[in-house]
Amino acid sequence: MFSLTPLSATLGPVSFCHWPVDRASVAGSVPEWAAVETADDTAWVTAVGYTVESVRAFGRSVGGPTEVVTVQVPVRGPTDQRGAYPLAVFCQRGSLSNALSLFSFPIEPSAVDRSTVDGRLRRTVTVGGRHLLTAEHDTDLDAAATAPPDSLSGFLADRERYFLDSSPGGPLVCSVGQPTWKLRAGAGTCRQQLLSWLGLPTPETDPLVHASPGGSITLAPPVPAQFD
Repeated sequence: MFSLTPLSATLGPVSFCHWPVDRASVAGSVPEWAAVETADDTAWVTAVGYTVESVRAFGRSVGGPTEVVTVQVPVRGPTDQRGAYPLAVFCQRGSLSNALSLFSFPIEPSAVDRSTVDGRLRRTVTVGGRHLLTAEHDTDLDAAATAPPDSLSGFLADRERYFLDSSPGGPLVCSVGQPTWKLRAGAGTCRQQLLSWLGLPTPETDPLVHASPGGSITLAPPVPAQFD
């Protein structure tokens, strides 16, 4: 049956790796119309790794399992909306990357792999032979729970809006239909060279790591941010 939902997906396990960073170090990586949002005067960069188990466009299947890692910064939009600005989306070339490119997401063709090692899920990112990320977390996510909206976990993970730079047309915003995630905190580790590859300073502390069992999401087409 034809559906009016442009793009929907079912996600498997999701990994969140959050690094505290100096606000000034990331401010130059987001457009002037976006304000880096801080928690207790600290800015953050997050790598979100997820398994797209299936994708449907207008109700029809358009792709099978794909591994993706999005690197993003919590921001406020042109009219003070809370959201995230994607610095890069790492995934293999295919129907999903083509769809996200149409939506103006910054795609970085790469090898993103997932495996299970000693009962832990491991997700890796490799670009041009350079290993940029290894994220691991427990596969037992039964204890995952929705984070309170005023918690640091909720501040970092619950970002429904994605702001996109479509210059000279102006900023865009799209809505990812997963306003809150069920999270398990302290469930894993993350080692990375992603941030230096993106021209950002290497964080001085280990990341906060959360894991989620995933769920269903919808992706609405981008619209001019002032109409959000």
